[in-house]
Amino acid sequence: MARKLAIAALVAARLLAQDLYKGPYPPKPNLPYIVHADNLIETESKTAHEQTTKNATIYTVDGDKSTARTPLANPTLVIDATTLDAEKLALFRFDIKNGHREVTLRQDGKGGSVPLHIETTKVSGHLYQIRVVDSLANGEYGLSPDGSNDAFCFEVF
Repeated sequence: MARKLAIAALVAARLLAQDLYKGPYPPKPNLPYIVHADNLIETESKTAHEQTTKNATIYTVDGDKSTARTPLANPTLVIDATTLDAEKLALFRFDIKNGHREVTLRQDGKGGSVPLHIETTKVSGHLYQIRVVDSLANGEYGLSPDGSNDAFCFEVF
């Protein structure tokens, strides 16, 4: 009986995962795409420059605006994560300073940036769906894998 319930639960989970995303498949692996109906918008892939100070680590990305833009306050993204761990992505809002985008992570816990709430769901194989849970205000944002200086940037306008 317990085995039948476990199998039924697995089948139901697989069917739910298949219903989560029916849009286009990302053309490039390991790069998040913003879903706009039947279109995908490639996020801007950058490497953040890291600067460590006494109480904080500051990550800066060149340029004050991303080339990837969306009007959606709660965007959904998809990624074909073949070598990237999609479940370790974190979303941050950038501050614009001196012509670049930056995120400040403080060691003392006073101020600084905190990750925004996202839900990452495995859809099938290497395909993951990333939903932004809280509404994003107009501005610059970036997804970054934990422990990496890779940044996948986009603008909400």
